[in-house]
Amino acid sequence: MLAKPFDYDSSNANNVNNEEESTFSISSLEVIGNITTEKADDEKLYSYRIKLYDNLGNLVEDSGDLFSNSYQDSNEFYYYVKREFKDGEQYRFEFYYTTING
Repeated sequence: MLAKPFDYDSSNANNVNNEEESTFSISSLEVIGNITTEKADDEKLYSYRIKLYDNLGNLVEDSGDLFSNSYQDSNEFYYYVKREFKDGEQYRFEFYYTTING
């Protein structure tokens, strides 16, 4: 069950490391999203990577480099987290992406 969804708007980032905090109570997780930019016609998602850390800062899962579906010209990303979450534990996600134009 998702307790509090979150939304991140990169147009407000101003080159600052912004963090969004959310509370979840789940046994599995699918990370699904869409990259949008002010230049939506020019910038297309090329690749992305998701890292998951435990509350001690240890890397517990790394998606590796994943590539967007260029045949559909899509900016969508998807990743199924393969680990079982422990009740009461805190985790941190990091999301990295590269667009075709860099």
